[in-house]
Amino acid sequence: MTGLWTALLHSAEAEHNDEGYAGYLARARTRRGVAQTIMEFLVLWGGPSTARAFPLDGRKGTERNLARWYRLYHGRIDRLAKAKITDSDLKSFAPDIGDLFDSLRRLPQPKVGGKDRTFGSTGAGKALHLLLPDLCPIWDEEVVRSPLGLDEQAWSYLWLLRLEREILRRISEESRRADLEETVGAIVDAHRASVRGAEVPAREPVTKIIDEALYNPSFRSRARSLAAGFASLPW
Repeated sequence: MTGLWTALLHSAEAEHNDEGYAGYLARARTRRGVAQTIMEFLVLWGGPSTARAFPLDGRKGTERNLARWYRLYHGRIDRLAKAKITDSDLKSFAPDIGDLFDSLRRLPQPKVGGKDRTFGSTGAGKALHLLLPDLCPIWDEEVVRSPLGLDEQAWSYLWLLRLEREILRRISEESRRADLEETVGAIVDAHRASVRGAEVPAREPVTKIIDEALYNPSFRSRARSLAAGFASLPW
């Protein structure tokens, strides 16, 4: 069977999507106009299904609500700014990540066409990824939640974060690297070389690389099987 390292790189290369990602990531890191950056990222980068989740007539109102949310929670976000999915104390970040995710998921959108809408689970995950790319995964319904049997709640998002860490742990073990950070560096470098010519940041977050790999059903199935021992595995 192909090693997990090779499967990850081949799957991520096949599904690589730049579409301005590097620019959105750079803009989000400045934390100026963050609500506008997130909304553009969700609508223009997230594909038709994500764009439909944010009706055009309500987007300015949603952006204002998002800006208020950011003002309220930016302190907690800043405290997590240097955190990484490879950190040994990952479990200690779970309450903050869960609270940020749930508050964002429930954020109301202006009513359009008589329908009540919220920011939603997919939007929450992608927004947190843009704000905390080295820590927070991207996810959506079709590729991640439904195939992996997850719902839209914060616990499921944390489950995915733990799964991605376990993928890295297994690759580190398989490749006999010293630690997870060294493993991530090797994955990032190898992925960047494999998609040469695309708009790839110097250190594209490994959370995005894993998200791309999960689009491959075979890799997704292998990743899902890694969760069998979660009850006894450390974060």
